[in-house]
Amino acid sequence: MPIDYEIDRRRRVVRATPRGTLTHQDMIEYQKTVWSRPSLRNYDELIDMSDVAGIEFESPQDVMQLAELSAGMDDPRRRTKLAIVASDKLHHALGRMYRAYRDQSPGANRQVEVFRSAEEALQWLRPPKASRTAKRK
Repeated sequence: MPIDYEIDRRRRVVRATPRGTLTHQDMIEYQKTVWSRPSLRNYDELIDMSDVAGIEFESPQDVMQLAELSAGMDDPRRRTKLAIVASDKLHHALGRMYRAYRDQSPGANRQVEVFRSAEEALQWLRPPKASRTAKRK
């Protein structure tokens, strides 16, 4: 599977980095391997597509199937976030398509955004402490 991932337990974020040519099956396997773990269900996620050379999805139905599978694995008790980093135009468009399908899927409880840079994505996932504190008041 050309998807490396690391689990940051302190920040409660899973950071995935696909490499090379990404296939529908790669994403399905990653989703099932990582997100079937009960201990990670309420973690946020960052998928950084920067090292993806190409994407081989057969049809828009593949994107829809992945979105439905992913949404079905969301924690219904806690809304989490998924940041997709995609600077390539095609990858960015596919990320937005995935977001749209996922938002429509039953059980979806994860906010998805697509970004051009990892810095923007990380800022969105974990805003500066001052703004988190201000929101609690």
